[in-house]
Amino acid sequence: MGAYMNVSDARYKTNIQPLVHALEKILALRGVRYDWRTLEFPEMRFDQGAQLGFVAQEIREILPEVVCEDAEGHYAIAYSRLIPVLVEAVKEQQKGMETKNAEFQELKARLDRLEEMISKGGHK
Repeated sequence: MGAYMNVSDARYKTNIQPLVHALEKILALRGVRYDWRTLEFPEMRFDQGAQLGFVAQEIREILPEVVCEDAEGHYAIAYSRLIPVLVEAVKEQQKGMETKNAEFQELKARLDRLEEMISKGGHK
């Protein structure tokens, strides 16, 4: 069985723009646990038992690009379209962590210098 693939060649794309505020969008999402209404909608052949996911109507408010609506007005989520947003959110978070780490290292160096000055002055 092969992997699921989407065409993604740059030669087919135009108006390519970086994603911005990805972490903010990811933090606004609400993951949920739910059960399908299998008895009321047997024609949908929903999986039995507890499920994990999102509510399409909620995601549509945050990331409309990942939500599709059919002719009857029912919503679906293209979960694979969340991946680029997740990647950019991780990168934003990493950048923030690196900035905080640099600030921490600078403060630690300043504290070390102050402690050295105090110890040389005979204070404890």
